[in-house]
Amino acid sequence: MSVDQTTITLGLALAVTLLHSCLAHYRKKRLTIDSVAMFALLCAGIVTGVYLVIGAFKVHDRNSLYSGVFGVGLAVVSAQKVILRFEAVCRRPPGKNAATQGQPAD
Repeated sequence: MSVDQTTITLGLALAVTLLHSCLAHYRKKRLTIDSVAMFALLCAGIVTGVYLVIGAFKVHDRNSLYSGVFGVGLAVVSAQKVILRFEAVCRRPPGKNAATQGQPAD
C-alpha cells in the first residue's frame, strides 16, 4: 500500500497542529484562528518542500533545478518558523523562573 503526498501532508499538518494547540492550551497561551491556520500551512510547507526536492531528482531538466532549490528553501524556512512557534509556546513568561516562584513581590 502506497501513501500519497496529500495523505502525508494532511496527516502531518493535523498531528503537529494538534500537538501545538494542546501544548498552547496546557501552557495557557492564547491562540487565534489566524495563528493556527498559519501554523498548519507551515507544516504543509515542510512536506511540500521535501516533495519538490524529491521530484527534482526524478526529472532532469532546467525547471526541476528551480523547483528543487525552491523546495529546499520552502522546507527550511517552514521548519524554522514551526520551531520558533513551538519555542514561543514553551517559553515561560518573564519573571516566572523557579527561584522567584512563591516569593512575594517587593
